[in-house]
Amino acid sequence: MQDETRRVVESYFAAWTARKTSEAYGLLAEDLEFTGPTASYQSAAAFRPALGKSAGTKLNSTPRSCARFSRDSMRRRSPNSAG
Repeated sequence: MQDETRRVVESYFAAWTARKTSEAYGLLAEDLEFTGPTASYQSAAAFRPALGKSAGTKLNSTPRSCARFSRDSMRRRSPNSAG
């Protein structure tokens, strides 16, 4: 599971920094919950517009240093996933 989590986080980060928002969005769990300093989102669909606005933003950290995920939150979006 740890290798899969790392792969998803690194793939998301690479897509996001390359401004490939559709690819990044495809890696999000539908039941994503995000809380940041200026906004909160209760689903991947609600987060999608913000993803487009923030894509490619320069960061001073890497996915490894800024990501903390539970097993449930890292379920990859899939048409067949129950949830």
